[in-house]
Amino acid sequence: MSPGPRVGRLAPRIIAICAFAACLAIPAIAHGQTDEIQVYDGGLAPVGVFNLTLHNNFTPIGITTPAFPGAVVADKSWNGVPEWALGVTPWFEAGLYLPLYSRDNTSGFGLDGFKLRALFAVPNADDRTFFYGANFEFVPATRVAYNFSSGWTVAAEEYDDFGPIHAFLPAGEQVHQLYGVVDRKWGDWEIEGGIGVGMTDASDRLTLKLILARDLNKRSSARSASPAPAHP
Repeated sequence: MSPGPRVGRLAPRIIAICAFAACLAIPAIAHGQTDEIQVYDGGLAPVGVFNLTLHNNFTPIGITTPAFPGAVVADKSWNGVPEWALGVTPWFEAGLYLPLYSRDNTSGFGLDGFKLRALFAVPNADDRTFFYGANFEFVPATRVAYNFSSGWTVAAEEYDDFGPIHAFLPAGEQVHQLYGVVDRKWGDWEIEGGIGVGMTDASDRLTLKLILARDLNKRSSARSASPAPAHP
């Protein structure tokens, strides 16, 4: 189904707004605690469909010192965010993270603002049996997954922070985490759970993540919207 004329006219404006806002938000995001642990798999909301994804992660065993004064202490912290998304075209999805929230043993519960994101993918990429995905939202993240015909998906994900591009940190000071992940769809909900382990002293030792997602509205088909044929 092709996008409606209104959505088609709005797409360039939405892309421009997202790009501009992302540039403004870079300083704040670059110094924030991780609110989501996800590598996008190429799945986009259908055109005109609103989607909600709930991100939550808990770190039972993590780094005990803040990355900077006032930062969330990772050890035994809980971080998350609702992610609101709209399918704009078959290859573009606009998203808003609001509100970012966190809780640690030092500062307690707090709201950490919001951020915009733009997601581009090959149309119908999530229908493929095997795929490879990568994120480059300030630090690289990769995912290799296999979709079973039963509806289950198993994946391995790695999240890395090598330090500044112009001067990588020593190996022991870099962040490297490896996750085992399973995905499943039940009814209208898509559920993802994962367990991550740190591979360096600078990484959180153990992190748990849970992601819940569902469409908030359904796209009506052209057939159901058309009147019933008249009978002689």
